[in-house]
Amino acid sequence: MIFKESNRVKLEEMFKKANGKCRERILNYRDVEYSLKKIEEHLGISKKDMLGIVVIVDPNAQDFPNAYKYTPYSIYYTAERKSSGWDVKPFGKYRTARASRMAEIKLTNRAKEAIIEKKSFC
Repeated sequence: MIFKESNRVKLEEMFKKANGKCRERILNYRDVEYSLKKIEEHLGISKKDMLGIVVIVDPNAQDFPNAYKYTPYSIYYTAERKSSGWDVKPFGKYRTARASRMAEIKLTNRAKEAIIEKKSFC
């Protein structure tokens, strides 16, 4: 479903279904919005060049002390950049990622070229 304000209620229902009985480290509209904005800022390329990019994100990524006997689980989501916006879908429940590994970004060739061009002229 395309991530935009007009779809907020439908997205919240989709996230609620994906969260199931979980009470912590769940998906919600605000966290997904924040993480997608951070990814766009980090890439720093035009939305036209982002078309086709796929991201797998744990919006609740954080570091845990080694004293913990296990790493808690978190709900991940996947998003693909389309011309109409980000197409967001819940991905599944997996071990919470480290803070430095919040997102896995699969770039298209066009996006790679745009990033290289941007970095080479700075």
